[in-house]
Amino acid sequence: MKFLRRFLVALILLTITLALWLSTTQSGLAWLYQQAKTHLPAELTVKKIEGRLIGPLSIKGLAYTHNKRSVKAEQINLDWSPAALLSTKVHIYRLNVDSLEIQLPPSDNTEPGTQLRDPGKTISLPDIHLPWRLTLDEVLVQGITLKQGDNGFKLRQAKLRVTALLGKVRIEELTIANDDFNMHIEGTLRPTKYYRHDLDIQWQARLPSQAMIQGQGQIAGNLKTTQVTQALKGALTLSLKV
Repeated sequence: MKFLRRFLVALILLTITLALWLSTTQSGLAWLYQQAKTHLPAELTVKKIEGRLIGPLSIKGLAYTHNKRSVKAEQINLDWSPAALLSTKVHIYRLNVDSLEIQLPPSDNTEPGTQLRDPGKTISLPDIHLPWRLTLDEVLVQGITLKQGDNGFKLRQAKLRVTALLGKVRIEELTIANDDFNMHIEGTLRPTKYYRHDLDIQWQARLPSQAMIQGQGQIAGNLKTTQVTQALKGALTLSLKV
């Protein structure tokens, strides 16, 4: 009995030590990554990964390609709370992404000989089922390039702070910034079925004449019907409600 008791205690201590090494050390994270590489899809590659599984951790040179779609990021820094999972919550303190590039396949509507989609058809978006509780304290993406075929655009920066509970997303801050345009959005969104939303929007743009124009208002409704209210000032003054 004494031998069995000592063996069980030693086994428990060894398991705890191994778990701590894997989750709290850089060498443990490197070992996990090396083991996982053989199970990762061929379309996903990572040049370097550093840090600890419990955070913070850093990923350099991420690239993913699938069905003519690709996502690349020069660097990703993540700091999160593993302990929050015990209370069915995903809590990310900080997620920073540098040089994000997204490549989409050409749209059917842009290819020669194809017909445009019915403009009266209701837009359909996929249902997004988020964890029961989600908190994103800070998401910062620097340098965004989105391409589709030969078309594309770039954004200098995007910032996001979000909380979600039972499928309802509260956007504390969504800021999009470019050289001649920036936008700030707050409000609520349900990313399922009809995508019900109630958003406050403020934006500012520089016209080709270098004059500035500003707008603020609300967008509320769903994919079937949406009410837009905007008030413009600056180079153009206008109130709009549709």
